[in-house]
Amino acid sequence: MPSRRYHELDVVRGLAAFIVLLHHVWMSFPQAFYVPPLAEASGPADYLFFALKYTPARFLVAGPGCVAVFFVLSGFVLSASFENRRSISYGQYVVKRLCRIYLPFAVAVLVAAGLYVATYKGAVPGMSGWLNATSWSVPLTPDLLLGHLAAYGMEPYHDLNAPMWSLIVELRASLLFPLVFLLVRSRSLWAPLLALGLYLVAAGFMSLDGQTLPMTMLGSLAFLFQWMPLFFLGSALWFQRERLERLFSGLPALGRLGLVAVALLLLGMPAWGPVSTTSMMMKLVWMLGMSLAATIIITAAISTALFHRLAAIRPLRRLGEISYSLYLFHQIVILAMVHGLVGILPSGLAVLLAIPVSLVVAEIGYRLVETPCMRLGQRLTRGTRRVPEAPAALEPTGASEDLGVALAAERR
Repeated sequence: MPSRRYHELDVVRGLAAFIVLLHHVWMSFPQAFYVPPLAEASGPADYLFFALKYTPARFLVAGPGCVAVFFVLSGFVLSASFENRRSISYGQYVVKRLCRIYLPFAVAVLVAAGLYVATYKGAVPGMSGWLNATSWSVPLTPDLLLGHLAAYGMEPYHDLNAPMWSLIVELRASLLFPLVFLLVRSRSLWAPLLALGLYLVAAGFMSLDGQTLPMTMLGSLAFLFQWMPLFFLGSALWFQRERLERLFSGLPALGRLGLVAVALLLLGMPAWGPVSTTSMMMKLVWMLGMSLAATIIITAAISTALFHRLAAIRPLRRLGEISYSLYLFHQIVILAMVHGLVGILPSGLAVLLAIPVSLVVAEIGYRLVETPCMRLGQRLTRGTRRVPEAPAALEPTGASEDLGVALAAERR
């Protein structure tokens, strides 16, 4: 019997994408990197930045943690999709994933390139070194543009749109995911051993080679395998979902609330993930923390009446539906507004205005880019011969298509 669609996860995805937007808005200000002591605070802005950096409110700008949640969520939803379809070709699956993830990704790259040409004015005074040094910091050349479109997944081929590193991880991982699904479904000990082994080898290589975001093609491959355990985890959560629901629902209300609070605190951990450090220990601690946070959040979402009620709120559901476009375009909007409005509006105000503008652009992107790409994927695979369920016979349904990507996040 087909499993029910967990609309509560749409809420999780939408809120996570919005937090990634807030994360990049926050990172655009120098105060995200240096906050004066409270004794030296000179106004409400200093108190706000202090709270976002040093208090539990940090989860409100926990972009890196939300990217980890996206990857776990992707494994969960793709597993649900695979289990609900008995026969489908791997070729169909690949075509649909390329149409669902890569084509909107390519459109976003082209939009970013066009806006760079139209608005870029050099480093913006008063903005953070992160904003000025990690995006639109390399002259646009045909090689740079082609490297972005080819999804090389290494520096400097994230410069036009910083969050795209995580989209490349999502795309590559989803192409490998049928094997992950079959391994996890078999309940073989090989699944966790393979996930751990891949992580240790990949993380060790990146650490020894001194790479965070990859600088070489081999580094790009190793970078992917550092994240693969999160997709394994998402698949495992799918197969254990009923047990997790029973365990979580059996807790007293205070216990459930406490676990969710722990998850939010973990999301706000310092960004010690693969994009930020070469330390094996720090990366491992961060990955374990994010794995626990994602497990709690997904379990709470599918188990509690609160998330069920939230899923009935149409704006929150819509935020989940447009979350991929929000993820794709928000950093481009921030950059275009900061550079395009130099001398017209204060740069800080331009960054803040990018929040509502990003939501509008995400709605437009969903209608004009995402939806046509999904329809193209359906047309290209309609009538394709299906084969019995096997390692090369897996395809996501609409549920996984709605997931898009994570999204998801992202370091930056």
